Amino acid sequence: MAHLTKDHANPLRWVVLYPVYLDAKKTVAEGRRLPLKKALDAPTLEEIKTALTETKKIGLKFALEDKCYPRDFSQRGRFRIQLRNTDGSLCNPAIPNRNAVFEAVADAISKTTARLTAKKEAEAAAKAQAAANASAAAAAASSSSGGGGGGKKKGKKGKK
Repeated sequence: MAHLTKDHANPLRWVVLYPVYLDAKKTVAEGRRLPLKKALDAPTLEEIKTALTETKKIGLKFALEDKCYPRDFSQRGRFRIQLRNTDGSLCNPAIPNRNAVFEAVADAISKTTARLTAKKEAEAAAKAQAAANASAAAAAASSSSGGGGGGKKKGKKGKK
């Protein structure tokens, strides 16, 4: 029982972070803990682990656990992040609470090179798709604008 101990070095007292907390595709009711402007599209365990280990801005101890998210058992994996030292002082004064941890991790992930290149590739693909759709629409409009009378003849139904 973590609430009975004052030892902040005990992993049971650390902040819990599920990837769902940072996911922009989830609603608040489904478990998102960040505003949509700061949330990410489908963050993975590897991205969160990389952000926690390689970002010097965060610099917190963490542990990866093989646990399921309670609202969605198909989502496996969670992180426990140490926020305070054994004496109760903050491990990183720039990160005073759990929401600051979530924002710092999301910010670090969004700045990784893999995320940036994937975002640029997605934007380029979207532009190419939009251009292809526009040219196809223009071609279809020019071919069907001929003034021929090849359509169905109008008249009263059933009379001969």
